[in-house]
Amino acid sequence: MAAGDQAGYLAYAASKNALTVAVRRRVRKWGQVGVRINSIAPGATQTPLLQTGMQDARFGQAIRDYISPMGRNAEPSEIAAAVAFLLSSQASFIHGAQLFVDGGIDEQIRPTRF
Repeated sequence: MAAGDQAGYLAYAASKNALTVAVRRRVRKWGQVGVRINSIAPGATQTPLLQTGMQDARFGQAIRDYISPMGRNAEPSEIAAAVAFLLSSQASFIHGAQLFVDGGIDEQIRPTRF
């Protein structure tokens, strides 16, 4: 494989981008039939995947050092709460959005690009 040792990480990042594009491409059609579609862009979340990454000999230190402006990683319940909100009637006019639940990481990476 051309990506070598980084193939898994590249595939993970590409799959997140593919989901965002898939959501955006369905906004008009789904909205016309009354179905809302949104996506969540979570930051580092305390899961087994994150723990495995933090233990990786090659990338673990970089993952451990990459801290959100809030100074911590998310708990799974915090991501679930954002999903529950988007599913609720309180979010009835939110459609085609990508909600960043990342403790401010997106702002750190691209402060003037929305």
